[in-house]
Amino acid sequence: MFEIIKNLKPTHRLQAFLFAAFLSTASAVLTVYLKTDDCNGLAAQYQVLVKNYTETMSINNTLIESNNNKDRDMIAIKNLLEEMAKIKPETTTKTTVRSNERVYAVVRDERSNGMGSGSDSSVVAHAMIRQTPKEKIIETKTTITKVPEKQKQLIDSIQNILKDYKDK
Repeated sequence: MFEIIKNLKPTHRLQAFLFAAFLSTASAVLTVYLKTDDCNGLAAQYQVLVKNYTETMSINNTLIESNNNKDRDMIAIKNLLEEMAKIKPETTTKTTVRSNERVYAVVRDERSNGMGSGSDSSVVAHAMIRQTPKEKIIETKTTITKVPEKQKQLIDSIQNILKDYKDK
């Protein structure tokens, strides 16, 4: 290196000499500094950082797995509900009709004719039976809906899937 400096012009020699002196001084100071500081503080901080990152990634993986399981369960429930919607329930309607039921009324009319003194008075009793023209029509409808066995199985499957989320 000194051979190269000898071949330079005097102004450039001074600049090269100063640069070489600065470079050697800087490398010596840096070497001394690095030998005395073993970077324990920095290494401890780095280890804490790596530990926190590892824990965060572990929690993140658990959350993603839980979310994926929920998504799978929701898709399974959706498919079961669509299948259940295709099944028509068995409906039976029973109708009972009673008609022409007539209502009769008995009317008694008791009148005194006003002759005589109390014991001799005769009481005329008239009994009339009137037929009222009212007719009652009684209609009873009973609808029985039976859930098919396939639909019961699908409902049980949905309940089993949702059982895991009931306590949460």
